Amino acid sequence: MELPVRSKYIALVLTLMLVTGCASTSGSDSLASNIDFNADVEFISNGVEKFERISAEATGVENESQYSELVYETKQVLDEIASAVDIFANHINQTRELLPSSDTSESPSFNKLIAWANGYKKWVYYQKLNLSMGEECLTSSLGFKNCLVVNLPETLENERLGQIDLKNAIAGIQEWRSSLGYN
Repeated sequence: MELPVRSKYIALVLTLMLVTGCASTSGSDSLASNIDFNADVEFISNGVEKFERISAEATGVENESQYSELVYETKQVLDEIASAVDIFANHINQTRELLPSSDTSESPSFNKLIAWANGYKKWVYYQKLNLSMGEECLTSSLGFKNCLVVNLPETLENERLGQIDLKNAIAGIQEWRSSLGYN
């Protein structure tokens, strides 16, 4: 199981969304007034922080018991992140008519927000693939460390594939931020 260090960049973008108002409560109708994008983004950010903590711990794993515990914790955190992203995407879709079709000073466009949610869904999908391969290493005749080494090329490819849409979505958010003078 290869846990990425690149998620720090993702957490930074989440924090910047909060600071710049992108994730503010949307709209004026009753449904939209009950949706708090700040809470959605904060929950995702908290999940990313947990994921990063586990990633840091993964480098010190020395036995199968420790590794098994990390696999279990990672599975739970990825499920939390996936759930939070689904909620965020649902909220974006529920407020679609209230979100701008092109970037404004208050918010990036609907398309940029939904692309971000979809990019994150894909990232979680590939992380779960890597987790599944790592979990299989617990019962491998090679031993878990050797199995991880054998799976490393596929794990790295999954990392790359999981980052493509997310990086593009983050670039869109950065483009919006730059247009407002945030760098």
